[in-house]
Amino acid sequence: KVNVESLYKFIEHLKLPWVIRDYQFDAIATGIHRKRAILLSPTGSGKSLIIYCLIKWYLANYDKKVLIVVPTTSLVEQMHNDFLHYGSKVGDLHRIYSGKDKVSDKKIIISTWQSVYKLSFDWFSQFGAIFGDECHGFKSKSLMSIMNKSKEAEYRFGTTGTLDGALTHELVLQGLFGKIYRVTSTRQLQDDDTLAKLMIQRIVLEYDDNI
Repeated sequence: KVNVESLYKFIEHLKLPWVIRDYQFDAIATGIHRKRAILLSPTGSGKSLIIYCLIKWYLANYDKKVLIVVPTTSLVEQMHNDFLHYGSKVGDLHRIYSGKDKVSDKKIIISTWQSVYKLSFDWFSQFGAIFGDECHGFKSKSLMSIMNKSKEAEYRFGTTGTLDGALTHELVLQGLFGKIYRVTSTRQLQDDDTLAKLMIQRIVLEYDDNI
């Protein structure tokens, strides 16, 4: 099991821009303990911060690199900017998408899945941990190719806000990443005033049949 006190101290030493929430800490501790999991966490829950803390813990304890795979170029840039905001140095991060070099000595690689799924087993062997962000949006065959080639990746995490209508079947995702861990829910975040509450009003317009 994870030593809670040591993990708290480790996260404190990261000097994050804000205090980590309890559900985020639980997700980090659960991920470290399980080594494999699908972290189900809705928009607004600070999913990239959870990923960041898991990566920083991994790099503090292991020598191999970390690969983060996302569906789109815009998410590569978003993740890159989030990590810089959390405290990463530019020299720690490398981005891969169209036109970018696929070889880097940097410890954290952020890439679209389209850019790497055809690469060799040797290329994937450099990674000891792999994250599939927004994993519900990956095509099954491409995701399976990435995960099957990542034989050295002891730590494997899929992250997503929803599995409803996922392009990649839920059972396939669990086979590749591990069991689902529900980090929190939109309702819980609204009840805690982390997210704004919603009020939905339905308007029904009735027309005369003669019109």
